[in-house]
Amino acid sequence: MKVFNFADHWGFFAFSIDQFNWYKKEWVDYIHCWIWLFLPKDTALETMRLFAEHHKEQIKKRIEVMGIDNIIRYEYNNHECDYGSIEDLQFLVDDYGTTREHIYQVMGRQDEITI
Repeated sequence: MKVFNFADHWGFFAFSIDQFNWYKKEWVDYIHCWIWLFLPKDTALETMRLFAEHHKEQIKKRIEVMGIDNIIRYEYNNHECDYGSIEDLQFLVDDYGTTREHIYQVMGRQDEITI
């Protein structure tokens, strides 16, 4: 799957003030957008819009390649949800267009999902 490169949009991730100072360009005003992501203030909204489009396209491709049932199984095991609730799978309902009931069915779970 293709990776969205924030550096193509003058963005960078910085986990400390030292890293921020290392990567910043003096002539650019930055805005803190998401987690540790900094983007130029003038283009941040457009960059995040492009990222959102890219994210949606990658989800479509992932569903085509893996199938939603395999994605559910993968994410369920990836998040180690079997040790408790499966709240970490909420993004599958939100982003992948599946339902809680379908997640129940795929995982063979009869208990109530708390997402």
